[in-house]
Amino acid sequence: TQVQFNSGGAFGASANFNWDIVNTRLGIGTATPGALLHIKGGADATQMIVQAYSTQSYTNPLIKFKNSAGADISAITADAQSDIYMGIGAGASTTFGTGNGGSIFIGDGAGNHGGLVDLGSIAIGEDAMRSNTIGKNTTAIGEGSQYYNTTGGNNVSMGTASLTLNGSGSYNTALGTGAMRGTTNNNNQNYSVAVGYYAGYAVQNADNNVFLGASAGYNDSGNNNSFMGYQAGYDVTTGGHNVIIGDYPTTGVGITTGSNNILIGQNLQELTATSSNQLDIGNLIFATGIGSGTTMSAGNVGIGTTSPNATLEVDGSILGNADNTFFGLDATGTYARAGMTKKQFYDTKFTHGNSTKFVISRSSSGNIGASNIFTDELTVD
Repeated sequence: TQVQFNSGGAFGASANFNWDIVNTRLGIGTATPGALLHIKGGADATQMIVQAYSTQSYTNPLIKFKNSAGADISAITADAQSDIYMGIGAGASTTFGTGNGGSIFIGDGAGNHGGLVDLGSIAIGEDAMRSNTIGKNTTAIGEGSQYYNTTGGNNVSMGTASLTLNGSGSYNTALGTGAMRGTTNNNNQNYSVAVGYYAGYAVQNADNNVFLGASAGYNDSGNNNSFMGYQAGYDVTTGGHNVIIGDYPTTGVGITTGSNNILIGQNLQELTATSSNQLDIGNLIFATGIGSGTTMSAGNVGIGTTSPNATLEVDGSILGNADNTFFGLDATGTYARAGMTKKQFYDTKFTHGNSTKFVISRSSSGNIGASNIFTDELTVD
C-alpha cells in the first residue's frame, strides 16, 4: 500500500514509498519490504545518509543499537573521513570532530580517548587502547590491549592484556596473551619484542629486549636481554645484556641479577645466578670474563669445569687420533716451537721447529728397545 502524504495541500502518493500493513513494514524504493525498514536503490547513488549535528558528541553516536530491553549494545560513529568507531564508547572523547583521521576503534571502550590526536591508530577489542591521548601509529588487538597507553606510539600488541600497562613506551611489539603486560600503571619500555603467552609479562621500564617463547623474560626489568625458549630468562630481574637460548621447565634456577651472560642449552643451572660475564654451552663448555664489542676477552675457557683457572682448562683427556693431528705450544710461525705430531704411517713424535729434535717411538712389538728398522726407538738431536 502506497503511503499517502501532503503534496501541496492535496493527498499524494509514490510507488517508491510503501507500507506493508500486514507485516507492519516500511519500504522505500520497494513495494515488498523485507524488514521493518527496507531501502532499495533505484540508481547508482548513495542510498542513505546520516549527517552529524554541529555539536555531535561521542555519547550520542551517529548510529546506536539496543537490545530488546532497550539497553545499548553497540554503536557506530566517526569524526573524520578515514575514521571508524564501532562499539559503546569506542573512540570516545570530550570533543567531537578533533580526530586527525586514519583510526579504527572496534569494541566497547576501544580507543576511548582516541578522538584527540590518534593519527593512524587501530584498537580492536573491549577497552583496547582505552586511555590513549596522543599515541600515534599504534595497533592494539585484544581485550585490554594497551589499556593504559597514553602517549606511547608505534606500538603493536595482539592478545588479551598484551602491553596493557604501558603508558608512554614506544616502538614495542607484543604478541600473545599477557605479552609485556607490566605490573604497574604507566610502565614504559621501548624498542622491545615479546612473542608468546606471558612473554615479558612483568616487564618494568626495560628497553631493547627480545623475549621469544611462553613466559620468556617473565620478570625482566633489565635492558638489552635476548631470551628464546619456554621460560627462558624467567628469573632475570635487573640483569642486562644476557643471551639465554633453551627451555626451562622449572623456575627459580636461572640467572637473576647477573649481566653479560650467555647460556645455550636446555635447563642450564650451573652458572652463578648473580654473576656476570659467564658462558655455558650445554653444561659442557664454560667460560669466565667474556667480552663484547671489539674488546678481546681476558677470561678463561673450561671444558668439563665451570671455573677454569687457565686460558683453556680441560677436565679429562684430550684425544687426537686422526693422521696429521698436531698439538703445538707457542705456535706463532709456520711451525710450533714445541709440539707433538701424529703423522700418517708414523708414531707420535715430539718436535721442535721444523725438524724432529726429540723422538720416542714404539717398535713393532710395542716396546722401546726391540729391534725394528722401520721405527725410531730413541732419538735425541
